[in-house]
Amino acid sequence: MPVPDIDGLLRFSRQRDRSRSAIFVGRRAELARFAEEAHLTFDDWRHGRPVAGAALVVSGCPGMGKSALLEHFAREVCNQPDDPDSPLAIAMPIPRLLSEAAIADAVLDAAQTKSHPAHRLLDAMATVGEDVLTGFRIFKAERSAARIANAWREHAVARRPIVLLVDEAQNAEPEQNKAILSLLHEGMIDLPILPVFAGLNDTPDALRECGISRLRDDADMPLPRLVQRDARAAVAELMERHGVVGDTAAWIDAVAADSLGFPQHLHVGLATAAGVLAQNDGRAAPPGLRAARDHARQRREHYYESRLSPDVKNLGAEVLGKFVTALQGWNRMQMTRNDAADMLLNAAGRTRRPFAVAQADQLVKRMIHDGVLQERGCRFEVPIPSMAAWLQERSQQGRTPVRPRSKPDFGD
Repeated sequence: MPVPDIDGLLRFSRQRDRSRSAIFVGRRAELARFAEEAHLTFDDWRHGRPVAGAALVVSGCPGMGKSALLEHFAREVCNQPDDPDSPLAIAMPIPRLLSEAAIADAVLDAAQTKSHPAHRLLDAMATVGEDVLTGFRIFKAERSAARIANAWREHAVARRPIVLLVDEAQNAEPEQNKAILSLLHEGMIDLPILPVFAGLNDTPDALRECGISRLRDDADMPLPRLVQRDARAAVAELMERHGVVGDTAAWIDAVAADSLGFPQHLHVGLATAAGVLAQNDGRAAPPGLRAARDHARQRREHYYESRLSPDVKNLGAEVLGKFVTALQGWNRMQMTRNDAADMLLNAAGRTRRPFAVAQADQLVKRMIHDGVLQERGCRFEVPIPSMAAWLQERSQQGRTPVRPRSKPDFGD
């Protein structure tokens, strides 16, 4: 009989950053697509073909595992010192993606890391051009992407594609990011760069506002939910890795089912299960399972509340619950954003005065930007079914996610 690893279960239960779960499952097609597109981009660049429009957009609602996917790709597929074909991954959040110099800095920062396969690039750079560069400090001060491109072309150590991983890309702003995004999109930076943008469902719209408007039809990659087979495999790995004994099958079924295929929910379920199992000396039993599921549900509800902006919270539970019910009851062919704003006004008991309509539209737009709403097909919906049910339940029970600061003001 295995000896339960109590310390390991406790360490697992204390993971708070959902993008760094110790167990990653699924997403095989997406990981393969990233690598394939990176090498196609590099091949085009190496043969002098244009790389304009080479980009991927990973979109999805909150909790769909976008950040975890980027991190897993960078850690497990890219940056392998012993694999000359592995891409170089450069992670850059959208607030830092401001200029060509910022990209040059990111590449050079990677070249300083001894465990990163780009570290020998510094030696290659020193031989490029008429002026011999005697130190990294001098080169970094120059921040020349053109000089990096020459080194990339001349030296075998650097002959790898670069994957620029840009998370939270829905926050791209034309005033700050449009210039550099246009350079990337038009292939004007002479490096084999594949940008991978990840963000909420309105990310493609945000990128279009920044000038990225001619992506290939298949560049947008909406993330689907995990299949139950993968969710079950993650729970089974937790049990096996830490030597859990008892009725593990029931725990595997329940934790996987409660995740509904959302990686964030799965991470919460795994961490909560690990904590309860540690308290029970690594034994899987029905009372512990009930406690773990209840705790995981509370943590999911706390997460739902964190997704609501202050203005949306101020509407109160009754209004939000009625709004969700109205969205679900829509029976016409198509729903526009104006229709959604009308439903929000009706839920709040307000009339269609111009100022009220404008405010309702802004609230709907905010909910879309925060991932609380998404446009799917010809209608708007709350993309996380359990969040929609939670909002309706709070409305029906007369409890609020947070107490409204004041009566919703729609200009009446």
